[in-house]
Amino acid sequence: FFFILNLFKCLVAESLPHRMVRERLATYARVRPVQPGDHPGQPWDYRVLKDGKNQKQVIRTTVAPTSAGGRVDGTLDFPFEQVFNPEDSQERVFEAAAHGVLRGFLEGYNGCIFSYGQTGSGKTYTMVGGSSYSSRGVIPRCLSKLFEYKERARDTKSYTILLSCMEVYNESGYDLLCQQGPTPIEEWPKIIVSEDLQGNLHLKNLSVHEARSEAEALDMLFLGNANRAVSATPANQASSRSHCIFTIQLEQRDLLPSGEPSHVMRSSKLHLVDLAGSERAWKSRLERGTLTESKYINKSLHFLEQVIIAVQEKAEGHRAHVPYRNSMMTSILRDSLGGNCRTAMVATLAPQQEFWEEGISTLRFAQRCSMLENDCKLNEHVDWHYLSLQLQKEKEELVCANERLQRQLQKSGEAGSRPIEETRSLGVPLLPSVAAEDWDSKEVGAAVDGLPRADREAVFRRGGEILRQVQNGQPFTFQCVGELIAALRLSAQGAGHSPATAAGPVAAVAATPPTSDSGVTGGTSAMDSEYQPAPTTPAAVLQRARAEQAAAADRTSDRATGPEANPMDGPGAAAAGGSPGAADAGGAG
Repeated sequence: FFFILNLFKCLVAESLPHRMVRERLATYARVRPVQPGDHPGQPWDYRVLKDGKNQKQVIRTTVAPTSAGGRVDGTLDFPFEQVFNPEDSQERVFEAAAHGVLRGFLEGYNGCIFSYGQTGSGKTYTMVGGSSYSSRGVIPRCLSKLFEYKERARDTKSYTILLSCMEVYNESGYDLLCQQGPTPIEEWPKIIVSEDLQGNLHLKNLSVHEARSEAEALDMLFLGNANRAVSATPANQASSRSHCIFTIQLEQRDLLPSGEPSHVMRSSKLHLVDLAGSERAWKSRLERGTLTESKYINKSLHFLEQVIIAVQEKAEGHRAHVPYRNSMMTSILRDSLGGNCRTAMVATLAPQQEFWEEGISTLRFAQRCSMLENDCKLNEHVDWHYLSLQLQKEKEELVCANERLQRQLQKSGEAGSRPIEETRSLGVPLLPSVAAEDWDSKEVGAAVDGLPRADREAVFRRGGEILRQVQNGQPFTFQCVGELIAALRLSAQGAGHSPATAAGPVAAVAATPPTSDSGVTGGTSAMDSEYQPAPTTPAAVLQRARAEQAAAADRTSDRATGPEANPMDGPGAAAAGGSPGAADAGGAG
């Protein structure tokens, strides 16, 4: 059994499309505009050039010759997919940097979009946005596009959208969607990272919530953003003191013609990461609490850079191990850095000249990230649990259909022996020429019971055909009853019964050939083509049945009073005083 099951799994897995795309990590740069609260100073000197050969934009900046890596002219070039000027809107940033990753996410590929830069350079503004609707960031726009696509494809696909939001604060993970009230964040339940034997990552104490509408998803985003640790620093009055990871999980299935979702599922996840900003303690003049936070932030960003360098060296064959476990953030973002994921990075830069060193560090980090390559695989698989439930449901439906057919067959058999009772239960009106009480269903049933088994089955089959015709909407006529009576007569003749003494008045009349002066022609039996019963009418059938019944009663009374009658024989012997066939018919009756 298990061998066949595994073979079936392999066949189904081979039938699924395995599409893999190898892509480089896409990097984008964005220069923040000058804000009213910024320190006055000289702007940073840089130029944006176009590289026609590689279809990229290059940031060229002039630095001191000692920092230029040996170049005499003191200039450095940093290529990007696109460089956004301070005047560029949030919509343009989303369309250029995030929309491609979102499309792949909807197709079934994993995705990741993260912002990196020094503190106060506009990372949170890029990812979350501002206070107005037009200044929405990457995360709200991704949610809006996701539910818009879901609404358009609701007739062909089934979607399940799950959301989670966590932060890494001082190298400890916390669930931002957990309602803890005024409890300090240090007392919240910490997220525990574990790994199974297959290498899959599991996060304990992280809640996952299903979002059925865009409003619910935005409420979860704003709740997580409100619970995030924020402090005021000399460089930024609302500085994020933790790394925030907002994760969207999507499960989609094609809808079958019956409306049920398919057992083939595409599952993908999208990490939207707002990293905390790096900063220099001596330049930011941090206090004790913010200084400790800054230490952990710089430490985690240092481990992130180590992982990126290690992944690059591993791809070149110079290294075998990548230290993902050095930091919680790198453990969670393992797939996004050199794994099964489409990743895009937005490097944010401050415009002031006093922060040019931090800007150069950010540009170099982005250049290292642009060297990474990910193997993006379509996450399509068979949901075996759902398939087993679907098969169990189909099995129950088949059992119910089988029982319903058995009842219909049994009911069809009863309709062959009691046609009028069945049609009365179906609500079919009887013709006014003959009253319903003139037809005795018990007598017809007794006549059928006295037939051999093969003849009874033939009568039942014909009765079932008549009943199905009535159920399909065809009008009931006495021609159907005539065919049943003809079937009884033919069956009685085939069994060797005497037509004059067949059991019951209806069977006796059916055995007697009808007169040729009947006005309405009866039906013919469809069971045996060699018998062609004469036309009959319901009135003639009833009249002959009563006449034969009266004649049989007269013959019985004459034999009971005759000289040969033995008083000890009883009424049964007197009634059977004819041929042996008549005795058999009487016993059957």
